[in-house]
Amino acid sequence: MSGISIRLSIYGTGSQKTKDEPFEVGEGESVLELLERLDSLDMLPKRFGKEKSYQDLLVFVNHKNVASGVGFKQKLFEAEDKVLIVQAVAGG
Repeated sequence: MSGISIRLSIYGTGSQKTKDEPFEVGEGESVLELLERLDSLDMLPKRFGKEKSYQDLLVFVNHKNVASGVGFKQKLFEAEDKVLIVQAVAGG
């Protein structure tokens, strides 16, 4: 499987912070597959709840929110895509 280089940023209260770093994804890898891989590497922000749907995260690809609907499963990556992952939180 050949790889595609994207630019990855991850923000939140996790143990690691990633800012606009090159990251290799597989050709044909979806956003959901990337999230599952990052989860297994303990790179995602701290998550609230135990669901595996990742709906507690906001995921932007090239400044477009892909976290709604079927975007996680259908969005595939292209070279140099910019991916931003943050916690979906609200304050008040």
